[in-house]
Amino acid sequence: MNIELPAEIQRMIEEKVATGGYENAAGVVEQAVRLLYERDRQKKIGLDELRREIQKGIDEIDAGLGIEWTEERLEGLLREAERRHATKNRASA
Repeated sequence: MNIELPAEIQRMIEEKVATGGYENAAGVVEQAVRLLYERDRQKKIGLDELRREIQKGIDEIDAGLGIEWTEERLEGLLREAERRHATKNRASA
């Protein structure tokens, strides 16, 4: 397979090879594609989990198990979202 890359991307690949992290450009591109694939897979897993949680909430509401919405609940949800975001960012760094 032959592909044409922008000059900036070519420089980035050459830098990776020059610093000794990879034997050749193909190794850099292979790793990049693997990382892209893994990122997409993780994103799909996250979306699937979100869909399950949303459906769980809908099912609970339909069963009469809903809870009263308060400012305290909102603040708790926001804190939890921030915690999850920070944890995810640390893991991907």
